Amino acid sequence: MKRETLEQMGRTGLSPDDVKAHKRRIKQIQRHVVRLEEALAVVETNRILERLTEREYPLIRANITAEKIATETELDRLQEELNGVARDKHWVNWMGDFQKRLREQKTMSPEQRRAFLEGMLTNIDVTLVAPGTHSLQINFDLPIVNDQLEYINPQEKQKGYRLVEGERSLTTRLDVRAFGKKKQC
Repeated sequence: MKRETLEQMGRTGLSPDDVKAHKRRIKQIQRHVVRLEEALAVVETNRILERLTEREYPLIRANITAEKIATETELDRLQEELNGVARDKHWVNWMGDFQKRLREQKTMSPEQRRAFLEGMLTNIDVTLVAPGTHSLQINFDLPIVNDQLEYINPQEKQKGYRLVEGERSLTTRLDVRAFGKKKQC
């Protein structure tokens, strides 16, 4: 997502023909999103009316939701291009876009969440450090931990910047509190 955003930011503008094409494509995508929302409503209705089996429902819902997310991502990308945002003018905080996508995960099914995480993570190692304390080592596919933007001249940001690549791993500690202690009478 970071590379995709930075590539978009590198574009300096669109020709008038590109603007018309983008507007046309945006309208098509918006109609497609509406059709996908309607399809989700039909799937929910069929589930309630028991026209779908318990095995079919999550698969159909997951496919339609995944298509909707991909379509909305394309819509966002086209709208950003249409707004004419350029790398030299300002840098879009790709983490903000990433956090927005993470917030969208709350509306996804467990299968979609799993697919999302499998696309980002290689593995998570959990070790017991002390009673009630665990160490988590989260390993990512891409070096996104602590990556940053470093300006060539911080006083004159228009002179450009370089990306400092991050790490692929993050280690953190997690304290687990005891649950369910019974009160003594």
